Amino acid sequence: MEPIRDLHPLRDAELEHYFLQLLDGIHQGWQQVKVRRFFEAFSDRVSDERWSDWLRQFGSKLLASPVPNQELAVRLQRLGELGYGSVSTAARQIATQLLARETPSDIHRETPTPNEEPAQNSALAGTPTASRELNLGEIAHPVESSAKAIPELAPESGPLETAPTVVVSLDELGTVQEQEMPGEIQPLDEPLNVEGWFTRGVECLEAGDDRAALNAFNRVIELEPTHAGAWMNRGNALFNLEQAEDALSAYDRAIELRPDDGFSWGARGDALYDLERIDEALISWNKSLELKPDNPEIWYNKGLALGINLGQWDEALTSLEQAIALNSNDVQFWFYRGIALSSLNQLEEALTSWDKVLEIKPDFRDAWINKGVVLQKLGRYSEAIEANNQAIGLLSH
Repeated sequence: MEPIRDLHPLRDAELEHYFLQLLDGIHQGWQQVKVRRFFEAFSDRVSDERWSDWLRQFGSKLLASPVPNQELAVRLQRLGELGYGSVSTAARQIATQLLARETPSDIHRETPTPNEEPAQNSALAGTPTASRELNLGEIAHPVESSAKAIPELAPESGPLETAPTVVVSLDELGTVQEQEMPGEIQPLDEPLNVEGWFTRGVECLEAGDDRAALNAFNRVIELEPTHAGAWMNRGNALFNLEQAEDALSAYDRAIELRPDDGFSWGARGDALYDLERIDEALISWNKSLELKPDNPEIWYNKGLALGINLGQWDEALTSLEQAIALNSNDVQFWFYRGIALSSLNQLEEALTSWDKVLEIKPDFRDAWINKGVVLQKLGRYSEAIEANNQAIGLLSH
């Protein structure tokens, strides 16, 4: 029987509660897909227009407060770069005004990272960081969160998703200083400044129009050659266009401009992996983890490269378990932990890993297949047959 859902429209305090969870997720590395799923999960209770209106009110409170909120501003800025329509536009505007109150040397703009998903129900307002750095107590009215958990977001499938979803290289460009900008830039209906072109680029990335996104980020770089976010996003557009070498050049430029950004180092590792430069990818991911050790997707990507590409399954298992410690709800993490354990001939442990996968996602066919193989190796034939039948039954779905 389907559980009865609470469909009452969300109140302002509830919007704030969930929005802070969203920002926490973005800080952990959510990209466009998961941000969109977040808003879709609430679509029957609050419209995008309502989110935008509330966010502008929320921003007014922030800007009226004399207390600096730089950490919150950075998270809002990252939401602004993710291209979720009017919500991202409002977030970016608020972030710009908040950061303008800080001295330039204090400002650090985070950039997106590939495919991360934070642990469920990690309400930002309840963390020590939030109370210490975000100073939300002066503007927030906390919601009782025990019964208001954020709806579960479906995990993304597929091994080693190496392409970051938001962020820019120079396909025909090479480097801005050394080569001419691409000549075939299509004019838009209205002239745009740096912020306008950047917004357009992010929106095009989110819509899957990578060519248009590349064009927009070229414009940003033409106007502001040191715009690290544009270089990063340009790399992602190029990566999506299967131009990994040019994407790598863009990530290198982003790192040159912002060398302490763990997200840029992670994206650089992804490009290197796609170019089959595995050892260099691992060096880049290790640098990313030095700067941002709480990034589960980098641990996951590192684990797959160590195991699948290099056969170093002991080290791969360590990396995969680090990813699980940071996010225990991702089926891919658990699935490849099972692969690592079975490769190390730890068959019973491999079964527990695949059972966890199937607990989270019962229709994960590859988990049933692998479970059946291992059960057969262990001589548990009736269970193996049942697992194989489950896998076969999923073929019709």
